[in-house]
Amino acid sequence: MRDYVIANQKMGADNAKRVAARSRFAVWAQYQMIRMLPYVPGKALMMRKMLQVINGIDLPDYSQLRQLKMV
Repeated sequence: MRDYVIANQKMGADNAKRVAARSRFAVWAQYQMIRMLPYVPGKALMMRKMLQVINGIDLPDYSQLRQLKMV
């Protein structure tokens, strides 16, 4: 779990400067980029690192536990 937390904190620190727009133009440009994202051909490539970090946790399989409680 520690590696997952460290990776998410690093991603947050790396993106903090980009998320906080410092001018009206930067806010406008950021909004336009978000609007265009569904139409960008390489969006999967741009989001790959973020998805790796988000999905980088392995949770235990609780389905067997649920079956035991039903019996």
